[in-house]
Amino acid sequence: MPIRVGIIIQCRLNSQRLPGKSLFRLGKHTVVEHTFNNAIKSGLANDCLVIIPETPENYLLEDYLKLKSIPYALGSENNLVSRHLLAAHANNFDYIVRIPADNPLPHHAEVDRIIHHHISQNKNGFSTNLTEIFNSGYPDGIGAEVFSTELLSKIDQDLASVEDLEHVHLNFFNYTTQLIRREDVSVSTVNCPPNFARPDIKLDINTYLDFQYFEDMFNYFQNDNFDITDIIRWHDSVKMLQT
Repeated sequence: MPIRVGIIIQCRLNSQRLPGKSLFRLGKHTVVEHTFNNAIKSGLANDCLVIIPETPENYLLEDYLKLKSIPYALGSENNLVSRHLLAAHANNFDYIVRIPADNPLPHHAEVDRIIHHHISQNKNGFSTNLTEIFNSGYPDGIGAEVFSTELLSKIDQDLASVEDLEHVHLNFFNYTTQLIRREDVSVSTVNCPPNFARPDIKLDINTYLDFQYFEDMFNYFQNDNFDITDIIRWHDSVKMLQT
């Protein structure tokens, strides 16, 4: 049987640092819409859906996804491993491609690059170009994480801490310390193409200042037809004006 690869976009409204950010508007669409619309451009993923907590705080998000005909699944608020597994099993995903909803500009070519790398070279491990690891050069927010549903099921059986439940990637790799978390799971990446190897650029939304940066970007381009090379030129021109 052919393998099934599914993109799972992790989303909620009750973020501690910036509540409601997934429904903030950037140009014509909300943050979560941009993430979904860019993710579905992948040529290697079979499917794409959003996973949200099954809590009253997220009913508005659920209604919005219904309104926009964006596929979604409900699950545990605090156990992100369980929430990913429920969606993966329900859709028969062999491999999970994880993208946070607050990364509104995943680049389909880079998502496909890490999918291809994972399946061809690291299918039993954890692969990521979500941000820079091992001096890969990646901007933060244009890629994805990839791991098998089978591996996540094994991890689920011996989770020890609340932190590991709430942050899927921490079961494999800590981006802050750049440390591998499990000796039995290989962690791998790919090198960023040289023309946009800019690890100094951060394209995810955690704070209101981050959101304002994106607002300025979308106001400048006036449409959705821009990519990472366009963003770099805009970013550098803004920095020059500020100096």
